[in-house]
Amino acid sequence: MKHTNRVLIIISIFISHLNVLLDVLVIYYKYKVIVNVEIKYNKLPPIRFSLNLSGQLLSNLNN
Repeated sequence: MKHTNRVLIIISIFISHLNVLLDVLVIYYKYKVIVNVEIKYNKLPPIRFSLNLSGQLLSNLNN
């Protein structure tokens, strides 16, 4: 348990240091679950992509 807690703390510090914002929207569309993920880094354009439950990449929208 101590090892996993240490790893989680390291990961949280790493994420907060990079200032990464992760927005996830789950949309029920035609009885399928589609997950819209938006990742924003500090000095990079946002990365947007959609996934369904099978893990297929539906659309990759990079601005």
